[in-house]
Amino acid sequence: MMLSPAEEEVEVDVRLEDQTKICEFGVLNARVSELRDEIKAIKKTMETYEDAEAEVSLADDAGDGAPAFMLMLGESFVEVGEEEITERIEKLQEKGTAKIAELSEQIDVAEARMEALKKDLYGRFGKSINLEA
Repeated sequence: MMLSPAEEEVEVDVRLEDQTKICEFGVLNARVSELRDEIKAIKKTMETYEDAEAEVSLADDAGDGAPAFMLMLGESFVEVGEEEITERIEKLQEKGTAKIAELSEQIDVAEARMEALKKDLYGRFGKSINLEA
């Protein structure tokens, strides 16, 4: 079977500029993968915050005004009340949400650059190069 001229692989010399773009694409691809893994880890941590928040809402204070929760700070435990523990959980959730947004933005920037590199490299090399992640 004969390939059409558009489908034929063409021998093209790889210039330093091309090699630089290929390497940049590889670095960006690895970075996007790392960022996605980091987002997964943060989401898993966020689930534990949600679980903790649910546990706090289910638990009752001792009733005598004494704090009902033990909060780990470093290697020590400190007794805290429901209001303080809820505030801490909410702050942690806010930080996690902000971090996910920041990482997602970094992924968008990297993917946009990867698309530009793909366009340039596929334009030069055609089917001779595979940049699918």
